[in-house]
Parts: sequence; C-alpha cells; structure tokens
Amino acid sequence: LATVTATSSSKLKVVKGQAVDPLQLDEHGNPKPIAGALVELYDKYDRTSYDKQTVTDSNGYFTFTDVPPG
Repeated sequence: LATVTATSSSKLKVVKGQAVDPLQLDEHGNPKPIAGALVELYDKYDRTSYDKQTVTDSNGYFTFTDVPPG
C-alpha cells in the first residue's frame, strides 16, 4: 500500500510516495514503512508493462522523476 503525490513541472511530473504495511503498526499505531520494496509505474493506457521502476529507501519512500502525463 502506498501513499502517492504528484507535482508538475511543465509537462513532466514527479511522482513520489511511501510504501507502508497497514498490518504492521509502530508504537504510535502508524503503519510501518516497507524498506527495499520494488515500486513499478505503469502507463495509464498500457498496464501490461511498466514504464519505470525504483526501490523504496529505508523509510519506505520512493520518487519517480521526469514522468510524462498518462
């Protein structure tokens, strides 16, 4: 499960978020981040192959840069 935000710079976008495990909670009751998770970004119209991929950092965060619309 990931929380995702997108920001725009002209026509290219930045997509970033955090992968968390809602079944594993920390001492404050928040979902624990998933470190080292593979995150794949798919085209809106062709969901059979990914356009980009990255791995989450130690806090579960990931970022895709220069993402075209769609």
